[in-house]
Amino acid sequence: MLILKGFLLKKQRGKKTENKLKRIPLSDENLKKLFTSKIYTNKKEYTLKYEAEKYWIPLIAIYTGMRQNEICQLYVEDVKSETISTGEEVFYFDINEKDDKHLKNENAFRRVPIHPQLIEMGLLDYINEVKVKHCRLWPNLTLHPTEKRYGTLYNSRFSTFFRSYISKDKNQVFHCMRHNVSTQLLNNAVKYKIPKDLVNRLMGHEPADDETSQSYFDGYSIEALYEGIKNLHFSNII
Repeated sequence: MLILKGFLLKKQRGKKTENKLKRIPLSDENLKKLFTSKIYTNKKEYTLKYEAEKYWIPLIAIYTGMRQNEICQLYVEDVKSETISTGEEVFYFDINEKDDKHLKNENAFRRVPIHPQLIEMGLLDYINEVKVKHCRLWPNLTLHPTEKRYGTLYNSRFSTFFRSYISKDKNQVFHCMRHNVSTQLLNNAVKYKIPKDLVNRLMGHEPADDETSQSYFDGYSIEALYEGIKNLHFSNII
């Protein structure tokens, strides 16, 4: 009986892995379509003034790998900073379950540095502006009455826009950008000799199975995490 249970569990893990492999990054073509769409071009000024979430949320996703709802439920106080050894002030998102926030699992609790490209684009300026009147980063997004998620309304609107202007392919969705980030982080881990477990920490994945990884998984400094994030680069993005 014990052998049979072990066999069944192993089969289930294999099936889960197989499903994950079906997830593919957003294609270069669709990335270009998204980030050169009207939101980022002829309607940019209007979008930033009245619907800032439409502009910033996809950019945060592609430069951090954060899940959609993790971004949608952010509060202003979740944006923090720390001075690293070089004297540079590194801003980061503190991903937590305070107040009415929800995370996928315990590995999702983490700190994700804000990519310098987002700062150059003006994200901190937006944050400083919105915090004068609001406690939440995206005031237009409200908590869904039954699902209790801030991402529900955003996901519906993004999906409609995406299907209309970017791609009809049902395999190409917002979540694909998380795979773009994960793929590049893993490639960079080899190129820049970054520990794979640091990539796991940034993405909110489980640590490796070895005892050392389990023990030190939460010990990465903001400086180390920033080294992992800052080398992300996408040529098809504004």
